[in-house]
Amino acid sequence: MKRRETREFYNQLAGSKRAKRGLSCGFQERYDPGELLKRPEILAQLRVIIYRSLAGYKIPLHAVLDAGAGTFFYHEILEDRFEQVFGLDCSKSMLSSGGDAIFAKAENRTVLCCGEVEHLPFPDNFFDCVFGMDVIHHLENPTPVLSEAHRVLAPGGIFLGIEPNMQNPGMFLAHLLPAEERGALRSNWPGRLRSLLSGQFQDVKLGFYNLSVASGFSEKANFFFPFSASGGRGWSLRMVITGKKAK
Repeated sequence: MKRRETREFYNQLAGSKRAKRGLSCGFQERYDPGELLKRPEILAQLRVIIYRSLAGYKIPLHAVLDAGAGTFFYHEILEDRFEQVFGLDCSKSMLSSGGDAIFAKAENRTVLCCGEVEHLPFPDNFFDCVFGMDVIHHLENPTPVLSEAHRVLAPGGIFLGIEPNMQNPGMFLAHLLPAEERGALRSNWPGRLRSLLSGQFQDVKLGFYNLSVASGFSEKANFFFPFSASGGRGWSLRMVITGKKAK
């Protein structure tokens, strides 16, 4: 999907709060902060992945950008690690849906803004980490977005991305049918992700985890591919990729 189509799709999803259709997740199953926070295992697993992925890099923990934050239900994980958290998404409706829940806990350390990941409204060398969860496979062309992430990162800063793994048959099927998810069939292969980041970043690392962030199909998939704090194999549900900006 093109960027405008993606924005319109998620604005409509946040406005309608529609339920899931077939393998396509609905708002409540995947994005509703109130519903997802009732499943603490999601935050617990995501916390492990983020913290373990950053552990191999020595970086300041001042500011982090979540590029493509959606409703940003997992903001508290980043707040526990960084002094200031910025969440950006192209869909104003998605940000608005999560805004009340975020600012009720954020203590003025979290800033939400509507914008495009292709043109980040931040100065050069501003962030210690740029985080993107399920973002790359929604991009028609990831390269300029990674260039923008590289620009706003301070020297030595880290890009951290979490993406569905197309080597897993269940994840492949789940992203084959919904039109808004088919970009994963193009981008979400280990070699492809490595290649994308290696053009911009140093010390690129790729890991695998089983992580369910939605009820329904994804939740059932975790029964067969249970979460492990030590990571998983190449056919795990999700890939975690990191890269460092040169100092």
